[in-house]
Amino acid sequence: IYNVQFLLKQVTPTACKRKPESTRSVSNVPDACSTLPNNAELEYCQNVSVAKILNQKEQNEFLDSWKSPKDISDKFPYYVSGFDVEKRPVFVFEVGKWPLHYFVEKGGQDLENLSTYLNKFFRRVEIGPKAFFNESEIGAPDTVVIVDWEDFSLKQLIHAPTVQYILHHFTSFQRLQDSLAYGYYLNVNAVASQFIALAKPILGSALER
Repeated sequence: IYNVQFLLKQVTPTACKRKPESTRSVSNVPDACSTLPNNAELEYCQNVSVAKILNQKEQNEFLDSWKSPKDISDKFPYYVSGFDVEKRPVFVFEVGKWPLHYFVEKGGQDLENLSTYLNKFFRRVEIGPKAFFNESEIGAPDTVVIVDWEDFSLKQLIHAPTVQYILHHFTSFQRLQDSLAYGYYLNVNAVASQFIALAKPILGSALER
């Protein structure tokens, strides 16, 4: 545990601050990569950027029309498990089972697709019940997210580029706070608990409700 805590101190979330809305593209990973400790491990940063998109409307149109490769959706599962009593969709985000370390090390088109896949997930959270109901049928306007940490391993936590990659994408929870009614963590093991403590400054109160 001591070694894990030492590594966490080396990978701070400060590089994950978001750009102003008018300049942010679908993926800002290169900004977050500037603090990674090993330049040889930055290959994934060079391949993650999706085509530059000028404004939020175009970003949303791009994500709404983008289709995930089957390999990505199979290896990185999330799903809507149902609806709560106020018709909020309940998204289950099985991050503990995701082979993030492998994809970050591999880089290339697969990692670019994964970044777009994650951005589309957050877009779906933002849309919430509007994707499932007509305006007159909507109860509450927001969304529920369950983050399942089962099988989250030390291998993910001690690989600095993987930690930085997850932190970068978790900043989206902060941006979507107004779209989140409440959320839960499930199956939090000791390793996941260490990561959650690291991510707390960038998550803010997004998953505390």
